[in-house]
Amino acid sequence: MATLPDVHVGKRLFVGLAVPPAANLGIGPAEIRGSAFIEGPLDVGSPIFAPGESNVCISRCTNPDAIPLPVSIVKVRNTPGIPALPTDVVVGDPAGPVGVTVFCGPSFFTVTLLPHSIFSTYKS
Repeated sequence: MATLPDVHVGKRLFVGLAVPPAANLGIGPAEIRGSAFIEGPLDVGSPIFAPGESNVCISRCTNPDAIPLPVSIVKVRNTPGIPALPTDVVVGDPAGPVGVTVFCGPSFFTVTLLPHSIFSTYKS
């Protein structure tokens, strides 16, 4: 396996083959700087996942260069000065219901459906 030093991508990054082309990343002069397409699957954190387990697998960081180790596995933060939107974090697809399974230890959490939420009419 070849090792590269730091790699800077000034426009778009493509890993694998985008067929059809990833038009949402922009085409020609409309290319979106800093965007990426990864054909996947994609493992982040630690390669502890079984083949075919998921398209995107995320686990705790085990990189010894990361000092201190990150506290969270996934964090979503809004940009200061920009108001929060009901679609800041979307789980599922507005075009149709999807299954969601959560495995966790004893936890307290609240799921709130806002009146203008696109999911508020969905009945489980």
